[in-house]
Amino acid sequence: MASQVIAESDDLIQRGIAAQNEYRFDDAGLSFWHALSCIDASPDPKERRDQSLQLASFFLRVTHEDLALLAISEAIRLDEKLKDHASLVSHLIFYGNIHMRLGNTDEAKATFADVIERCLEIEDYGDAASASTNLAAMTANSGDGAGAIRLLRNSLQYLAKKPFPDTEFITHITMIQTVAFHDGDPALAVESGIAIGKTFSERVTDDLRQQLVQPLQTAVESYLKKKPQPNPEAWKKKNLAWIYSN
Repeated sequence: MASQVIAESDDLIQRGIAAQNEYRFDDAGLSFWHALSCIDASPDPKERRDQSLQLASFFLRVTHEDLALLAISEAIRLDEKLKDHASLVSHLIFYGNIHMRLGNTDEAKATFADVIERCLEIEDYGDAASASTNLAAMTANSGDGAGAIRLLRNSLQYLAKKPFPDTEFITHITMIQTVAFHDGDPALAVESGIAIGKTFSERVTDDLRQQLVQPLQTAVESYLKKKPQPNPEAWKKKNLAWIYSN
């Protein structure tokens, strides 16, 4: 059962939402701030941590990234106090994602690199893959295609040890895009395209397919020049029907 402190925090959130709906944005921000600061009165660190996490998610959803950073930072501090290593790495990824969203590239990269190191030490390969894929996307955007591809290959190796479908799907998409934009090995893009077709075809929206058709078809043509097939069209339809179907 939630304590009186948590009930007060929840009530302040509702007041903030009401104020925001009435376009009283300063009042809303003040209520949201008090919702976060009031939970310091709770004597239970786990309760404070859990409420901080919920608030961080809420603040991010309503585009109060500054408050989201404060809330997730408090959750991380309490994870360390509670020695909850599993929650800690998950919340560090959350923290890194906020910085990535804000364009704080150096802080986000440093956070994801730290998460990878922490996760590998405790053989948490799923979270290591998530952080590695996030770091790869930022590395690619910074112009280092080779470094990004190396991180993505690491992610796929981690996922082979501990499957995490959401991360694997994103990793394959990022691989196809990174190979295309940074002249990577086309075989890597083709492998990711085949994997998407085999495992994730139901997740491919029309918009995503349109984004990937050109880079993947380009990779396939380069791949087939190096590894010719007796019947290229049949090979394409067999292995990449989601790209080559009408």
